[in-house]
Order: sequence, then C-alpha cells, then structure tokens
Amino acid sequence: PIPHDPVPPPPIPQIMVDSPSQEPGIDYWGNDLSPPFDETLDGCAAMCRFVDGCAYYTWDVCDGHRCWLKSAATERRADPC
Repeated sequence: PIPHDPVPPPPIPQIMVDSPSQEPGIDYWGNDLSPPFDETLDGCAAMCRFVDGCAYYTWDVCDGHRCWLKSAATERRADPC
C-alpha cells in the first residue's frame, strides 16, 4: 500500500497591524469600552482589532500615554495638551 500524506494543518492567520489614519491633538469623547490601559500606540491599534465592538481608539498623551478603546467616534474634541 501507498502511505498517505497526513492532512496539513490549517494555515495560521497572519495578524496585520495597519493603524488607521491618526489625528494628532484630537480626542473622541465617550463611548469607552473599558478603563484605559497603558500600551504603545501600535499596541493600542492592534488591541482594537481584537476587542469585540471596538471601532476606534484614542491614544491619550496627556494622561501618561494611555489607550482608550471606543465603540464609536462621536464628540470630536481638541485635546487640551
């Protein structure tokens, strides 16, 4: 008998971290999905891709470089920093 090749495992999905357009000096007030957390800017963008309901994020440089995940981008405001 001819041995059969084992079925290969499915490919591992590749995670692409392509940050959306950034708006320096702008905050989208409200619609927070969770308390803020410390992260890098790229990490904040990546985290938004994996959290259910996250549509936008705000990277707050005024408050110790914190990431705020958002369900919507409403109440566009100038950041006071």
